[in-house]
Amino acid sequence: GRRRPTGCQFHCGCRRFSMSVLLPLDWQNASEPRAEEKRRALVELGLLKGEEEEAGGQDVELTAPAVVLQLDSADVAGSVRLLFRALQVLVLNDLELVFWPPEPASRADADFALVQLWPSVARRSLLAARRALSAEVVARQQVDSATAASLLSRMRQHVQQMLDSFCTQAPDGCSSSLDPAALEALSPKQSLVDGVVFVHSSLSVHELPGRGRGLVLREPVAEGEEMLRIPRNALLNIHSALTSRDFGIAARGLLAGGLHAETVTMIFAIFERRRCQALASLAARGTGTEEVTLPAWAALLEKAPSLDMEDHVLTWPREAVEALGAEQLVARVFEAQASLWTLSREVEEAAKRLTSEGARLLGVVDFDELLWARCHFEGRAVEVDIEAPASLRPTGPPDGRPPISERSQWLCWGAGENEVWVECPRRVVCLSPFVDMLNHSSRGACVAPAFHHDRDCLVIATSASLPAGSELCLCYGALQNWELLMYYGFCLTDNPHDRLTLSIATSDEEPDAVSKEVVLRLHDIPTDHALRPAPPPLLTLSSSPPSSPSAAVPVASATGAVAAGGTPSGWSVLGVLPPQLLRCLRVLLAEDVGSIDVDASPGAGGMLELDLRCLDAIGGLLSDLQAAYVPVSEEEPVLPLWWPRYGATVRRFRATQAALLAANLAAAVALRGRLASAEGPP
Repeated sequence: GRRRPTGCQFHCGCRRFSMSVLLPLDWQNASEPRAEEKRRALVELGLLKGEEEEAGGQDVELTAPAVVLQLDSADVAGSVRLLFRALQVLVLNDLELVFWPPEPASRADADFALVQLWPSVARRSLLAARRALSAEVVARQQVDSATAASLLSRMRQHVQQMLDSFCTQAPDGCSSSLDPAALEALSPKQSLVDGVVFVHSSLSVHELPGRGRGLVLREPVAEGEEMLRIPRNALLNIHSALTSRDFGIAARGLLAGGLHAETVTMIFAIFERRRCQALASLAARGTGTEEVTLPAWAALLEKAPSLDMEDHVLTWPREAVEALGAEQLVARVFEAQASLWTLSREVEEAAKRLTSEGARLLGVVDFDELLWARCHFEGRAVEVDIEAPASLRPTGPPDGRPPISERSQWLCWGAGENEVWVECPRRVVCLSPFVDMLNHSSRGACVAPAFHHDRDCLVIATSASLPAGSELCLCYGALQNWELLMYYGFCLTDNPHDRLTLSIATSDEEPDAVSKEVVLRLHDIPTDHALRPAPPPLLTLSSSPPSSPSAAVPVASATGAVAAGGTPSGWSVLGVLPPQLLRCLRVLLAEDVGSIDVDASPGAGGMLELDLRCLDAIGGLLSDLQAAYVPVSEEEPVLPLWWPRYGATVRRFRATQAALLAANLAAAVALRGRLASAEGPP
């Protein structure tokens, strides 16, 4: 790769002496598939020169920095704003990048996009800034660049204060402002005394209203504190299955027989649950368990809800799933159920190929047990990069075997003619004590779980300081509400990552259908469009620690984005609507597709009449979609039999989708009224 810029430039004026510090920012993804689009966004924000963007050509050199920022050593706040402007672009995912205005976007449109996208990229931008600055501080200290290291250290402190403020606010119904004095009134569900797993002394387990069990802080904690440390032998995963004294023979036979590593892990969990239940039953009768040591995951399996108490959407009756109204979610649920039936048959066939000893250990694994395991793993497991233990690693090179990708590793057992080699993922699905009690928040203060190979343990640490009474949360990812419901069994009223797909059907019967299809492809215009919720009022981030009094800084100011004050113009007039939706409808509704300007801002470039028709079409499409999410009243004379158990979740999900559609419909109506009353372009 290219040499990373580390130079400094001095500036001397009549009022101040400052030095410019060059800060290179790497791509967040080593194989960034949207590099060209992100480079264009950086150009439109003024962070890259046009010639630099053009020099990238079609093949962006991902080993080189994505952008090099020139920071002013005398202006920490300004340098932080510059950093955030760049990182907000670099962390964008596909469902966020589609809302960037079409090329060429004006600076005002690009700034407006930053403000609109901030709620969904805030946490990733803050964490990326923290990582980048921490790494650069160490690098500059090593080359004895004192001035640069000083600026970057002050910037890192500034960013950390913003992250602390961000994580202490309470979105998603998260109980982050619990009164420490009231903690005694909550019912502890589990003792934290554990001789194997390290649990921070400030943590306690409580039942939280509407959230189930959670981990709550009795004392303040600082950023970087390790809250949980779970050693390798306390993790239930494919490695512990293969090395199990009780189940290892069956696990090795199933894996060598072609079952996926996660499937074998699920079967191991079923086996361990049976074993722990049997031991608990014997202990209750006081017979023969004095010398038996239960595994670290015994309590986790014991407290897992049985299938008849499981509220995972895979266990719902068909009518309840269909009542959700989301075709994408309904299809995914039915596909997952069908896939599980197929898996059940595969497990049955794999069991027939086991040795007699392996088959005896396995027993019969039926569909209901696999369904229980799938629900439990989807809602409570974590996936981390773990190297196999020494007992499963090959002692020599894989002679004669094909090369494997960096995402895989060889597992090996046996010797001589009985030696077995199996390719498995490096990222390992694990059930872990206590980690399963970390609830979700889009502002979760914990960094992603990571396995430390030098210490042979899984570590959960904080990225921000938290006051006493806070709930310790993870962020499960930038998941839409249907994904949260599908995999975790809940949805959020205010989810910045929620999206609803609007598909525009094209007709082959139109005389110019082929021409329109060519134009759509030529301009990279999709026919599936993601709708997003209305952004909340501009959030605030404190520039000082939460414990000290200070004025809050508006997000748009703190990140360098320009607030949408006054009358919006250009593509900003769309508000929450996706720009690609208007471009798509322009092509499909145009009488002469060759005469339109798909990239003109709304109402401009002779597009006014066509855009009014497009907005009418958008209004009709959204109104039709709203019919699927009409609220279900509990005062109906006859409610379905499933309603008492699943009705609240159905009502909540439908309400979130209806609100998202209402926000987009309101934006379309408002823009149509504005364009209709305008004499010319806005």
